[in-house]
Amino acid sequence: MSEHIINVTAILIQQEIDRFFVKYPQDNPYKILFSRPYFQKELLKKVLSQIPNHHVVIYDKHTLINHDDYDSFIEEKRKLKALINQAVPKVLTENYQKVGEILVRERSKTNLSLIWEDD
Repeated sequence: MSEHIINVTAILIQQEIDRFFVKYPQDNPYKILFSRPYFQKELLKKVLSQIPNHHVVIYDKHTLINHDDYDSFIEEKRKLKALINQAVPKVLTENYQKVGEILVRERSKTNLSLIWEDD
């Protein structure tokens, strides 16, 4: 019998992160940075570390889930947007050198207008 443990919380967070950045235009610095796997993973780690994680066990393609936990999943999902909003600037600040390098590279390729510039 094959057994797999899935972190349902990580899946929910990734879905919320994807939804969060949809609202930004393609040339927005946030969209540029968080389209990269490194920043996606850092953001995911930061949010995951701030909330309880829930897991499901899958045995031979059959999922065993405690349905009493479903309400807590919904409640946590409501908190995710706020946690993502808080985590985005922290991830960028902790990686300021990479942020600068990427944005300078992107700016040289396009007409990227950096958010802190006065035009």
